Amino acid sequence: MTKRPLEKSFNKTYTDQQAFLPEGYEVPKILDAATAMFMEYVVHGREFYSNVCTHCQELHGGGLQAVVGSMKEPGLYIFAHPDQDGYRGMGAVRRL
Repeated sequence: MTKRPLEKSFNKTYTDQQAFLPEGYEVPKILDAATAMFMEYVVHGREFYSNVCTHCQELHGGGLQAVVGSMKEPGLYIFAHPDQDGYRGMGAVRRL
């Protein structure tokens, strides 16, 4: 998973953010994003996506796009939120 949301993906809709995905990458699923964030913390002691979030593929909470991030005290946030704002971008995971 990318170390930060893709540059220029902030303040864009989920659909618009997908245009920034590099070839060979896809939008993370909730489990992919949460696992990458926890593993970075467990293995390296670093808070990954500590003050930003990534949109994920799944819909959650009334049909809104799922969001994962803000990995800091008290823990990881997984929630649903309308598309655009300054701290929700789009991370990417490599397709295998």
